[in-house]
Amino acid sequence: MSQERYSAQGRASLRRAVEPGVVGAPKFSHLEGQFPLRLLTPHASCANATLNAAKYGIAPVKGVGVLYVVSYGGGLVSGDQIDLDFDVGSFTRLLLLTQGSTKVYCERRRGDTRATINAAQSSQAVSKQYFRYIVRPEATLVILASPVTCFAKSRYDQTQLVDLRCAKTSSLVLVDWFTSGRLFVDGPKDLADQDRIPEFWHFYLYRSRNEVRLDGQVIARDCLELAQELPERLSRGTPTDLSLRCAPYTCYATVILCGPEVEPLCAALQREFNEIQQSQPLMRTNSSSGNAQVKPDKLIWSASPITSSAPTPGSNPKSRPNTYPGLLVRVAGVETDNVRHWLHEHLSPVRHLIGDDMYKLGLGI
Repeated sequence: MSQERYSAQGRASLRRAVEPGVVGAPKFSHLEGQFPLRLLTPHASCANATLNAAKYGIAPVKGVGVLYVVSYGGGLVSGDQIDLDFDVGSFTRLLLLTQGSTKVYCERRRGDTRATINAAQSSQAVSKQYFRYIVRPEATLVILASPVTCFAKSRYDQTQLVDLRCAKTSSLVLVDWFTSGRLFVDGPKDLADQDRIPEFWHFYLYRSRNEVRLDGQVIARDCLELAQELPERLSRGTPTDLSLRCAPYTCYATVILCGPEVEPLCAALQREFNEIQQSQPLMRTNSSSGNAQVKPDKLIWSASPITSSAPTPGSNPKSRPNTYPGLLVRVAGVETDNVRHWLHEHLSPVRHLIGDDMYKLGLGI
């Protein structure tokens, strides 16, 4: 029996619920999601996050709204499409989380005499997610979603568009990362699963696009696409094209930071990156051949400043454009935990915006 595909839409609008300068949790004026999509907001977490963030004394005072994006089954079946709109109101911070990694499944049919034909047809279906965010003046968006994990023979396409409405006061923290697949396959084997193997870079397609606009102008557009052809029957130990191209790393992350609330964090990361000295890689000798081999680092990362050619509102249009405080960071790790530890350590100032407890939930180790 085939798995049913879904196309779901939803929207969430966060608004301040207290007077300016008063510490209090915001409220969602709109919170809608179609099956199989669920948008969950734990009210206690919103209140606790607001109080915990307020103790750091970052002005102006902003309430923190916590939102989980959840789907039944814990992931997307081939052909599923999710379309979401988010509106972050002034003097609020929206923290976006997921309950565990977003799993991308390939549609499976069993007991069908046309299984081979059906599998070939279903493998062409792409699971898609399209997220649009409006971040209003004096608002902050923090996206700490768990990594995407693509199962064997799956296809995934994700787009995130962020519209920062004010160059002086709108801020963004976006973490977008993915793994090489489901590396551990447990459970009893049946006749249909006698050849279950670790799904290491066994997906057809992973595509991610992140675009950030500031006062209507695009200041960052980051696109990543990994695509390959696969044999109809996968076998244990046989490397795929992507496994060879991406080796030795199995987890990749993109971090986009923009706005005044993360300006100190951007400066700290840029300083650390500038201080990295290029050194000779560690070498080890193969005892059998005597040849030297390179031992790769467990984690590598880079940082690139984000600039804007748009003049600051109120300034002379003919003057030299100002640099908007922003940074684009890329991270690659041999293991997912390597990347998780790096994010947890280097993004620690984000806890000042959302509180210690919610930061631990988003990037806990």
